[in-house]
Amino acid sequence: MNANKLIKFKEFNEFYGRASAAKSRPDGSINGPVSVIGHARLVTNGNQGINTNNLPTVGHHSVAVHNGIIVNDEAVWAKHPELDRPKSQLDSTLIPYLFDAAREKGSDVLDAYRSVYAELEGQAATVMLRDDAQGLLCGTNFGSLYAFDGGDGIFICASESRFLDELREKNAYVRKAFEGVPLKRFKPFEACFVDAESEPVIFDLKASEPVVQISTSAQRASAKIIDQHEEAADRRRNLRRCTKCILPETLPGITFDENGVCSTCRDHVPFKVKGLDALHEAVEPYRRKDGTPELLMGVSGGRDSCFGLHYAVNELGLNTVAYTYDWALVTDLARRNTSRMTYDMGVEHLLVSADIQQKRRYIRENVNAWLRDPNLGIIPLFMAGDKMYFYYYNKLRKERNIDLVITCGNRFEKTDFKSGFCGVHSKGYGEGKSWRPYDMSILKKARYIGYFAWHMGKNPGYWNSSLVDTGTGFWSSYFQKHDFVWLYDYIEWNEDEINDTLKNRYGWETASDTESTWRVGDGTAAFYNYIYYTVAGFSEIDTFRSNQIRDGQLDRATALKMAEVENAPRYESIREYAHVIGFDFDRAMFAINSIEKLY
Repeated sequence: MNANKLIKFKEFNEFYGRASAAKSRPDGSINGPVSVIGHARLVTNGNQGINTNNLPTVGHHSVAVHNGIIVNDEAVWAKHPELDRPKSQLDSTLIPYLFDAAREKGSDVLDAYRSVYAELEGQAATVMLRDDAQGLLCGTNFGSLYAFDGGDGIFICASESRFLDELREKNAYVRKAFEGVPLKRFKPFEACFVDAESEPVIFDLKASEPVVQISTSAQRASAKIIDQHEEAADRRRNLRRCTKCILPETLPGITFDENGVCSTCRDHVPFKVKGLDALHEAVEPYRRKDGTPELLMGVSGGRDSCFGLHYAVNELGLNTVAYTYDWALVTDLARRNTSRMTYDMGVEHLLVSADIQQKRRYIRENVNAWLRDPNLGIIPLFMAGDKMYFYYYNKLRKERNIDLVITCGNRFEKTDFKSGFCGVHSKGYGEGKSWRPYDMSILKKARYIGYFAWHMGKNPGYWNSSLVDTGTGFWSSYFQKHDFVWLYDYIEWNEDEINDTLKNRYGWETASDTESTWRVGDGTAAFYNYIYYTVAGFSEIDTFRSNQIRDGQLDRATALKMAEVENAPRYESIREYAHVIGFDFDRAMFAINSIEKLY
C-alpha cells in the first residue's frame, strides 16, 4: 500500500496515537528514546494480500524490515526444525526467528545479528528492533545502506543516499540536526548498533567461524509440452529455410538466391570485437582513487547482464553499483539470481520500481485490445513499459555522480523482424551497421511511429490510460542519448562460458519450463515468442541462433536442433504471465491459435 494512503487510515492513526502516548509527557514532548522503522518493498515471495507475507516481519521478541531477497530461506528453515516457523511464504520471516533463537542461546545482540547473516545467501539490508535491547540494529551484506549520525541519539538510516539527501534538504529539523554531518555509506557486511546512551557501534557482520554453505540449486523437472495443433507443427517443420542459417520464408522482407541463401546472410558484414585493450582504454578515464563507485551497471537479472556484472567487478576491477529497473515483469527468478550475485560480490544494488499495478494495468489493456484485432507488428507495444530503463540510467548516473555506464545487450539479439512486421526493414549488422534499434534512421523511426499510430487509431481499445507511458517509453528507447559502453562490443559473447560461470560460480537458477537461459528474467518473453512462433513459424530464438551461425559460433544442424527445443511453448510461464497481468489465459490461447498462419 502507498504510504500516503496508509497514514490516512483510521487504524494507523489509532495505533500511532497509542504508541506515541506511551512515550509522551503531559506537555506532548517525548519521554525516553524512540525508534521508528518504515519500509516499502516490491512483492517477491508470497501473495501480498496475506498479511503474514508483508513487512515488517515479527518474531517472538523482535521485528525486522528487509531489503533484498534471501535465496536459501527454505534450506535454512529445514536446517533449523527447532524454530517455530510461522505460516508465511515471505523469505524475510526467517530473520527475526534466527535472531531470537541466537539470543535465547545466550548470544549478545551483536553476535546474534552476526549469526543471522552467517546463515543467509542473497541480498540482505536489514533494520531490527528487539524488546530487550534498547536500541536499533542496521546492517547490509551488499552495501545498500546509508546513515546520518547527528549525535545525542539522533540517527537516521535509509537504503539509498538520495532519500537522506532529500530529507535533509526539505525538512528544517533534519537539516538543523545534521548540518555539516557527513553521510555514512555502509560497506558490504558492515552493521551498526544505535542506542540513546552511547555512540553508535560500527561492527563487522562476518562471523569469526566459517559460514556453512548451503546449496540453493533447485531440482528442476521438465514440463511436458503438448502441441495443440499438430498440423501447424508439421507445416512449421516444412517451412523453407535459408541453407546457411535457419531463418524461414515467413520472415518479413526475406528473399533467397539460387543457392537458397537468404538476404540477411548475403547482407551480413562480419563483426569484430574491439578487444580488451580497447575496453580498458574506454573505462580507464573513469577510475577513481577515493574509493567511490566508478561504474553504474544495468542488471536485468538475465544472463548477459549478470555475466557482465561479474566481468566488471572481477575482471575489470571496477567499484560498481548495480541498477535494476522493475517495470512490473522482472521475474522472481531474475530477482533471486541478481540477489545471489550482488551478495556474493558485495555490490550495492539499486532497484528502481515503476508503479507495478499501474504498469500491469497498462499491459492488460493493450493485450486485451490486441486480442480483439491481432497484428504481429503491434506486439512490441506489450514491452513498451520497460524502455524507461534508459531514462533511469541517465537519472541515476547524475544522482550518484557516476559517469561510466556499462550495458550488456549483444549483437546476436538483433530482432529486425519486429519492425519488419511494420514494414520497416534493415540490413545486417557489423562494421558501420549498428544492431541497436535506436540507431535506425529518422525516416524509419517516423515510419515505425506511423504504423503504430495508424493501427492503434483503428482499434479503440488502444486509446487507454497507457498512451503516455507508451510514448515516453518509445522516446526513451529511440531518441534519448545512449552514451554507454556496450560490453559485448569489446569482448566475445560466449554462451558456454556465460552459462558455466553463472551456474557453477554463483549457483544461478534456471527456469523449469525451458532448457534455454535466454529471457528467463523477462516475464513477457514466453508470451510474445509463443505468438510469433505460432503465427509466423519462428521466434527470437531463430534469429538469435541464425546470428550465431553467421558469426561462426554454431553450425546449422546444431542451431536447428536447439531452436526446435527452445521454441517449445512455455505454457507454465505464459499462464503465470496471464495471472500476473490479469487477462484470461484460455481466451488468449484460443485467440492466438485461431489467427491465420503465415505458413
